[in-house]
Amino acid sequence: MATALEKELEATNSKLKKQNEFTEKILDSTVDHINVFDLNLNLISINRKTQTFLGKAKSELIGKHFDELFPTAINNEYHIHLKSAIKGKKLMNEIYQSPNKNYYETSFIPLYEDEKQYAVLVISRDVTESIIKEKELNEKNIKLQQANDELEQFAYLLSHDLQEPLRKIQTFSNLVIEKNELAESKTYLEKIDSSAKRMKKLIQDVLDYSKVNNKNEIYKIIDLNLVLENVKADLELPINKKCAVIISALLPKINGIEYQITQAFYNLIGNSIKYSTNEPRIEISSRFIDDTVLTDKKIEIIFKDNGIGFDEKYKEDIFTPFKRLQSNKDYEGTGIGLALVKKIVEGHRGTITAESKLGVGSAFKITLPFNY
Repeated sequence: MATALEKELEATNSKLKKQNEFTEKILDSTVDHINVFDLNLNLISINRKTQTFLGKAKSELIGKHFDELFPTAINNEYHIHLKSAIKGKKLMNEIYQSPNKNYYETSFIPLYEDEKQYAVLVISRDVTESIIKEKELNEKNIKLQQANDELEQFAYLLSHDLQEPLRKIQTFSNLVIEKNELAESKTYLEKIDSSAKRMKKLIQDVLDYSKVNNKNEIYKIIDLNLVLENVKADLELPINKKCAVIISALLPKINGIEYQITQAFYNLIGNSIKYSTNEPRIEISSRFIDDTVLTDKKIEIIFKDNGIGFDEKYKEDIFTPFKRLQSNKDYEGTGIGLALVKKIVEGHRGTITAESKLGVGSAFKITLPFNY
C-alpha cells in the first residue's frame, strides 16, 4: 500500500509530466527553430520545427554534438556566437545566412540554475522573405535616388546648355532686325540656323537618353558582328570622308536589346572618327573574363583608336551628360553620347571604363554578362 509520501510524489511527477508535455506542445507549435545546447555543445532539447528541418527523429538528434549536427556551420558566425553564449554572453536578433541561402534571425540566451549556467537556448526565425523585400526596397531606393540625381543634373545642365543656343538665336535675330543688310543678314541667319540645329540635336539627345529604360524591353540573342556591319553602313559618309579604317576580330553573340547595343557601338565608333586628326584607325576586339562556370562568364569588348585622346583625370567626367572636354567650335556635339553608352551598358548589367593618352588615342572597355 502506497504511503502518503509516495502518493504525493506520484502526483507531483504527474503534474510535472503534464507541464513538460504542455511546454513541448507550445514549443512544437511555434514557427521558430528552438534548440538547447549544454556547455559541451551537445544538443539536449529540440522542437519539431528544427527536427523537421534536419529530417531526423528526435532520438537521433538528442545528445549529438554541434559539429556532428551542423558540419557546414563549423567556425562560421553562428558557431562563434554559440560558443560566446556558452561563456555567458547573451546575443539577441543576430542575422545569419544558412548554407541553404535562407536568412535567420537568431538569439542565444544562456540558461542558469542556482546562478550557475548549464546550457544555452537558441531561438531562430526564418526571415528570408523580409530580408529579400528589404533588399529589393533598398535597391529601388538607390535607383530612385540615382534617377533624382540625374534629374537634378539634367535641370542644371539643360538650363545652361539650352540657353546658350537660344541666346545666339536672340542676338543674331536682333542684329538682322537692326542691320537689315542682305549680306550681313545672310551670315546672321546662317548662325541662327546653326544654333537652332544644335538645340534640336541637344533636345533629341536628351530624349534618347531619357528613353533608355529596359523595364519592358525584349532581350534576344544579338550577333555583334552584324551590329558592327550595320553601324559601319550608317557611318559610311564620315568613314569615307576621313578615310577611317575599322579592324575587328570575330565578335561573340550576347543576350541584349539590339537597338540599344547598336546605339552604343554607333556612339563609340562615331566618337573615334570624330575626335581624330589623322586617318582614324579603330580596332575592336573581345575576350572572355571570369573564366569559371559558363553562367558566370563575362565578355569584354574593347574599342581602341588613334584619336586625339584625353587626360585620364577626366576618365569619369566623360560619361557625365553634357560634359564635354572640347569646344563646339573644334568638334560638334552635345556631350551626351558617352553618357548614353554608359546608361545602355549599365542597363545590361555591365560596366564601361576608359583609358587614354593625349595625342595617342583612347580605349573603351565594355564588360557584359555572357548569359545566353
